Amino acid sequence: MRTAYGRLVSYLSARTRDLAAAEDALSEGLVQALRAWPRDGVPRDPVAWLATAARRRSTDDHRRHERERRLCDQFANVRQPTAGDSPPDERVSLLLACAHPTTPEDVHGPLMLQATLGLPVDRIAAAYLVAPGTLARRLSRAKAKLREAAVPFEIPDVERLPERLQPVLDAVHTAFTLGWEGCGEPDSVALVQESIWLTRSVVERLPDEPEPRGLLALLLHSNARRGARRGNDGGFVPLGQQDCRLWDHEQIDEAEGHLRHAASLRRPGPLQTMAAIQSVHADRRRTGRTDWQAVLELYDHAVQTTPTVGVVVGRAAALVALGREPDAVAALESLPTERVSTHQPYWVIRSAALAPVDPADAYRARQRAIGLTTDPAVRSFLAQYTGSGD
Repeated sequence: MRTAYGRLVSYLSARTRDLAAAEDALSEGLVQALRAWPRDGVPRDPVAWLATAARRRSTDDHRRHERERRLCDQFANVRQPTAGDSPPDERVSLLLACAHPTTPEDVHGPLMLQATLGLPVDRIAAAYLVAPGTLARRLSRAKAKLREAAVPFEIPDVERLPERLQPVLDAVHTAFTLGWEGCGEPDSVALVQESIWLTRSVVERLPDEPEPRGLLALLLHSNARRGARRGNDGGFVPLGQQDCRLWDHEQIDEAEGHLRHAASLRRPGPLQTMAAIQSVHADRRRTGRTDWQAVLELYDHAVQTTPTVGVVVGRAAALVALGREPDAVAALESLPTERVSTHQPYWVIRSAALAPVDPADAYRARQRAIGLTTDPAVRSFLAQYTGSGD
């Protein structure tokens, strides 16, 4: 259910245009499975079984509501899969539908993460710094608006695509980050892989859009280093100290290909810039060193176009690596306090930047970072952190 959730919800909601009803129908299908499978055995294709059970429940629900009878008739006329068929994958269309202007911008990302990945509200709320109860109400209202507006689950027209595409890429990037940072969570690897799969699907559907390729390059570069993030003792290994031989070079090569393709389209964007930064780090496998000046120049460009907290903190890290700690401190202190109070990387880099000039303040920043860290291996590493630029 964890791995098939988004595929099933998108399949059901694409036909009914009612996301909430699709989720309810799928929940009922799961209840039926819990009753039937222990008795009859797990079916050959569990996803197809759930799709059929949920579709029947969805159709029955529509028939019980007179005002939706016309929609039900249309649904009934569409060729339906049999119990032996796997449902088609409609997740890209569902992602784009969640970004429809009918719904508020601040709910686009959370709605996508819940609908296509099945993430619980509390985990999504933590990622977006929103109270779970508040987010739950916003999601409920957004689903109602999508239903009332009968938003089509399809790729929008070219002129409307840019405003819908960016929220999709942002949400998928957020999902990847949740999986990447939550290595202690049981579903973290699956969430990372699902995020990469969704990005691939967007690239396949929109091959001439450069930013999806930029995101795919960014995710592949990051995921290529997964095997090097932990030492033999399970300890955390920062990027600058990782053994390049442990990186997945096929993923790196694929990432470089997508980045080149995106650049050939001559429409630069922030995701392509972030992927280019990762490309510089990956080049250490060839040169044996990290070109921090190139990293800084790319961050300088990123700050001019998308001065997010993450970009400013990343630029500060490059400044520290180049021995420009005072400039790094100045960059970090330009950020509003309320935006960085719970941002763990900010406190890590602040500690590194302050270490040569104010060890006491650096220690306090490091303790703050440790308090914001949930991964035991990273916490142990930070407890021994000396302030190195890596």
